[in-house]
Amino acid sequence: MNSSAPFHKELTPSECDFYIILGGRLDQSTTEVYAVLLFMAIMAIITCPITTVLNALAMFVVGTKPRLQTESNVVFACLATTDGIMGAIGHPLFIVQITSILDIMSFKVVILNPEVNCLSNGK
Repeated sequence: MNSSAPFHKELTPSECDFYIILGGRLDQSTTEVYAVLLFMAIMAIITCPITTVLNALAMFVVGTKPRLQTESNVVFACLATTDGIMGAIGHPLFIVQITSILDIMSFKVVILNPEVNCLSNGK
């Protein structure tokens, strides 16, 4: 074997797509994007149970107290229902999406290696 022959590491298509979107480079903005996405994921993890519990509490209170069952409070309970569904379904899906993006971005350190080749994947 020729030891001077270049070695090219194969990347998955999603890694190559990200590499191409960045224009073939990782710069300071990539690090900043990673930090912002990490902050968003942490905040979503914190607010997800709070959103769900507080909206369930609002629905419970309006539904069980006859004196609070006015037209405006029923509208408030409907809003709490939709917001609770977002807290129970939307937030976890958002967290999964952000963490998958963070996972893809964590592999980008490999791209700084000149032995990585995206062109062999047909890109």
